[in-house]
Amino acid sequence: MTFWRRVAIAVLLTVVGLANVPHVGRVVRAATMRVDRQDYVAAARALGMGGPELMIREILPNIAGTVLVEVGIRLAASAVMIASLSYLGFGSNALDWGRVVHDNQGGVAVQPWAVVVPVAAISAFLIGVNFVRDAFSRVITARGAR
Repeated sequence: MTFWRRVAIAVLLTVVGLANVPHVGRVVRAATMRVDRQDYVAAARALGMGGPELMIREILPNIAGTVLVEVGIRLAASAVMIASLSYLGFGSNALDWGRVVHDNQGGVAVQPWAVVVPVAAISAFLIGVNFVRDAFSRVITARGAR
C-alpha cells in the first residue's frame, strides 16, 4: 500500500469518526446526567468519594450499556457512510465494498454476482454488528438487574 493511499484511508476514517463524535458525546452526556441524579451517587459523594473514583466506580458501570449500544449504532452507520463515499468515488480507491459495487454496476446484466456479493457483505456486516450490539446490551442489562 502506498503512502498516499494510507493517508487517504486515515483521512477518511478521521472524518467519519469526527462526524460521529457529537452523537456519541450527546448520548454519553445525557446518560451521565441521568445517573448523576441517582441516590447512590449522592450517597457515594456523602461518603467522600470524589471525581475519578466516583466516575469509575459508580457512573461508568451504569452508563456502559447505553454507550455500547450507541457505539454499535454508530459503527454500523459509519460502515454505510464509508461504503457510500467509496461508491461515489470519495474513498481511498482501495478495494472496498462501495468501490466494488461502483466498478461493477455497468456489468450487472452479465455478472450480477459482482454487485450482489459486495452488497450482501455490507448487509451481513451490518446485521452482525447489530447482533453483537444487542448481545452486549442484554449482558449489561442482565448484570445491572442483579
